[in-house]
Amino acid sequence: MSSMDNDIGDMATDLLTAAGDAYTYRNGAGGATATVTAVKSSPPSFQIDNGNGLLIEVRPVEFKMLTSALPYGNPVKGQRLERGGSVWEIQPTTGEKCFYQQSPQMTRIHSKLISGTG
Repeated sequence: MSSMDNDIGDMATDLLTAAGDAYTYRNGAGGATATVTAVKSSPPSFQIDNGNGLLIEVRPVEFKMLTSALPYGNPVKGQRLERGGSVWEIQPTTGEKCFYQQSPQMTRIHSKLISGTG
């Protein structure tokens, strides 16, 4: 691993230490759970055309966490993050997959709020 990769890993760890919160990571509805530390962010919402002239507003929610802390390997659709009565289901955003590895150490997970106020 390069010196730059090590620096990115250190920055990711510092970010999670300073701004991260504990979430329950559930491997599907009713599945096994693990506690993880993640930083939640809400990128700007956007609209997509459903092909019939109806515009649908998409409000993405992203979680950033250490790749090494992913309890069940790469995130897949249907897994969930839970905190304080709110539940986010891991889902791909338009044109992307369920996650994006920002660096070897940091993974960004795409999700949708399905229960609670977020």
